[in-house]
Amino acid sequence: MIFIVAFISALTFSVPAIADAGDSPTLKRIQESGVVNIGHRETSIPFSYIGANNEPEGYSIDLCHKIVDSIKEQLGVSSLEINYVPVTGQTRIPLIANGTIDMECGSTTNNLTRQKQVEYLPTTFITGTKIASKVGSGINELEDMNGMVIGMSAGTTN
Repeated sequence: MIFIVAFISALTFSVPAIADAGDSPTLKRIQESGVVNIGHRETSIPFSYIGANNEPEGYSIDLCHKIVDSIKEQLGVSSLEINYVPVTGQTRIPLIANGTIDMECGSTTNNLTRQKQVEYLPTTFITGTKIASKVGSGINELEDMNGMVIGMSAGTTN
């Protein structure tokens, strides 16, 4: 499974390259409203989850805060309000695409289908997909799973 802190980590490297708010409808809206709408996962530890203080935290959230700092610098403002919007594997891409959220701070895989809807920049995290089974189950290779029911999360690539 390849997890990529997609849109958010990508913006980490791209915000300084944006010429001005006039070049970006998203930056223009942020400048006019003073609000950045950040999509976050509630249980994607260690990337994005609800912490002990009942606020979003994690690696991706930290990257988003850096991006918000870059946006403030780019727009020449001292503060921006952050509006956190919970997202799921099924809602994260549509909410970016329709403008409900400005960026997603989670664990999103960059793939060709999603690239038709949202933009990605540099990858910040890579891992591999493995199948896990109970020790002693007799499952040692894919063929051992023929006819079995498997589970996966809706709206994800794995």
